[in-house]
Amino acid sequence: MTSSGSGILPDPMRAPKMVTVTKVKPKDGPRAQPDWVAKVRAIGVDTNAIGNGSFNVVQLQRLTHQAKQHGLELWIPEPVMWEWAEHLRSDRVELNDVRTRLVAAGIQVEPQQVDIDDALSFVRNGLESLGEHVKILSIESVASEALMDQILLRAPGERISRDGRIVRTPAGKSVKTGASDSAIFRTFLNQARGKTDSYVILSGDSDARKAHKAWNVDAVRVFKGIDSLNVEIFRMMPAPDHLISSCVEFLRQNLGQVDLTSFRSRNNLVETDLDFAGIGTKVLVGFYDAMLDKPSDVVMCRAVVVTDVLGPEITYDIYGEAHEEPGAQRTYEDSAVNLEITFEVENGAVKSLSMGEVRFTSVIETEDEVLEEDGPLVILQSLTAVPDMSDFEWDELFYDSAEASFEVDGDPLLLDFSGSVFDEWTLLATYRGAQISISGWPRNDGRQLDEGFVVEATTALTTDSSLVGNHPSLALNALVMNTPRPSST
Repeated sequence: MTSSGSGILPDPMRAPKMVTVTKVKPKDGPRAQPDWVAKVRAIGVDTNAIGNGSFNVVQLQRLTHQAKQHGLELWIPEPVMWEWAEHLRSDRVELNDVRTRLVAAGIQVEPQQVDIDDALSFVRNGLESLGEHVKILSIESVASEALMDQILLRAPGERISRDGRIVRTPAGKSVKTGASDSAIFRTFLNQARGKTDSYVILSGDSDARKAHKAWNVDAVRVFKGIDSLNVEIFRMMPAPDHLISSCVEFLRQNLGQVDLTSFRSRNNLVETDLDFAGIGTKVLVGFYDAMLDKPSDVVMCRAVVVTDVLGPEITYDIYGEAHEEPGAQRTYEDSAVNLEITFEVENGAVKSLSMGEVRFTSVIETEDEVLEEDGPLVILQSLTAVPDMSDFEWDELFYDSAEASFEVDGDPLLLDFSGSVFDEWTLLATYRGAQISISGWPRNDGRQLDEGFVVEATTALTTDSSLVGNHPSLALNALVMNTPRPSST
C-alpha cells in the first residue's frame, strides 16, 4: 500500500486542484474596529480551546501576552483547570508507555509522574504564573445549578448517545453529562454580571449557544479557534514582506527549538489523530499565512517542516480501510509536519519563537504517489507554501514538454518539464546555481474492479534531492527555501 505525501497544505482552501492559483490577500494595515469589539473586556477559555484539549502553557503564554496588550483578561473556570490536569496525567501515562521505544530510538525521555494531584498542582502553578490578568474562576456559586442542568437534562445537560442510541452502563442505566459545561458557561456569565457583550468565549463546543438560549440570555460570541479570535478580537493583519523574511531566516537558524519529540496530530494515514515522535534532522519547506498583531509585537504563521518521525504501524483490511496496529511502531522518513509558529518581535527584529499546535502530519509509507492527471501540478501547488509564491499563477499545463520561469526571493526559478504526464516524465529545477530533478512514472493504469471498486491511475514520484529524498512532492520547496543567495564577492 502506498500513500501520497502531497498533503503539505491539509486545508482544502489551501490546495485547490487547478492549474492556475490566484489568491486575494487581505488589505495591509489595521482595519476599523467594530463597536462590539470595544465592549469586550475578557476572553473565557474552555478546555478544548487550545492544545487539542490538553494543557499547553506555551500557547497560553502567547494568548496571555496578546490579551494583556489589548487590555483583556483571561477567564479560566475551575473545571477547565481540572480537565487539563486529568488530560496531563493521561498524557504522562501514554508517554511512559512509549518511553521504551523512544529511548531505543535514541531519544532520552525521563519517566513521568502520573499522580493526579501532582498534575493538578502543575497546571495550577502554570496558570498562576501567567499574571494577574489571568483569573481562575471558582464555580461555587453556580455548582448547584450546573448539577441540576445535568440531572434534569436541561441544556447543556443531556444523555450520552452513540450512533443515535442511548449509551447505558452494564446495569442498564443511561449516562448523563453536561454539568461541567454548564458550570463553565454559568461561571463566565456570573463573572460578567450578566453582561454577555462584555466577554467572548474561546471554545470548540457547540453547547455554549444551546445553553445561553435555554437560559434566555443574549447570545455570547463564541470563537471555535485561535485563528478567528486573532482576526476578530486582536485585529491581526498580514505581516509585511520584510518581517516575513526575517521570521523565515530566524526559524531556519533555530529549527532546533521546534520540539517534535512527542506530538499528536491529524494525518494522512487514518481519520483519527495519531501520536508521533520526531527523530530526524529538520528541513524547512513551507512558511505561509503570516499574520502580525502589532500591539503585541507578535507574528503568527503556519510552517511546514520535513523530518523522520516514529509513529504507529498501519495495516489495511481487504476493503483497503486503514487501521492502527496496536503496539506496533515504525519510522516514516521525510514526513511533512504542518504546525503553528509564533515569533516575538522587538523594534522590527525577531527575538524569539515558540511552537504552537501541530495541525497535520503527512507521511510516506512506501513511496510518494499522486493521481496521474495531477502529475507535476501537485509539486507546483506545494510551492504556494513558500513565502514569495503564496499567490503566484502558472500558465503552463505541464502535460507535455514545457519550460517556465518564476521569480522567487528575487532570483529566477527555472523549470524544464520533459516527457508526458500520462507516461514517464522529469521536472528539472534550477535555482541559484543548484539543481534537482523530480521524476514520475506510471504506478498503475487504473481499472474498474468488480462490485464497484475502482483503482485510479497513479504516478509514483522520485527525486535526487539530498534534503527530502523520500518526499519528492516537496523537493522543489526544499530547493527554494534552503538554497542561499550566491555571495557577491
